[in-house]
Amino acid sequence: SFNHRGSNAVVYGTEKYLFTWALTGGNCVYKVWSLASGECLRKFPAPNMFKASMFVRGDMFFGTSPDDQESVCQWDLSSGALLGSFEGHDDEINAIYATKKRILTGAQDGTAKEWCLESKKCTRTFRDHLSSFLAPLIVIADKMYNASDEENDVNEWSLLTGQLLRRFAGHQGSVLSIVMLDQKLYSSSDDK
Repeated sequence: SFNHRGSNAVVYGTEKYLFTWALTGGNCVYKVWSLASGECLRKFPAPNMFKASMFVRGDMFFGTSPDDQESVCQWDLSSGALLGSFEGHDDEINAIYATKKRILTGAQDGTAKEWCLESKKCTRTFRDHLSSFLAPLIVIADKMYNASDEENDVNEWSLLTGQLLRRFAGHQGSVLSIVMLDQKLYSSSDDK
């Protein structure tokens, strides 16, 4: 049992670990759990907001900043050290995805941003959403797929050029999640 002694809100898993964000005793915290033992291995400060975002890449943990919900913090999972932050959105972070060299973020300001992991500088801003809530975001090879909860399409972007390549339409409701399996893109929505 993975117990925050509070309300669990967001869960993310890898092969060895479970990552949670929740309200515990009036404070929000990210926790790293061992799937083998169920033990809480590490805690990171988390923002007090409706829904924080997190992502794990190798030994790096990325989460909505506890001090500024418009930015993302990067921590080392082994040491717990804060390695830096990515600042530049104009509203709350809703989506995070990291590769070996970059991090991509989506926010309620209606943009997605690409950042250099090493310099922590924004290298590109993707502006195309009509609404202000950018939710699902994934990266496959040199393409980013994202959607807004108020739009019914999934957008495919080139990370090489920054250009919108195409839109996948067909949902009658807001897109809630995106995943790529066996070279096929799948999305879910609140269609009735």
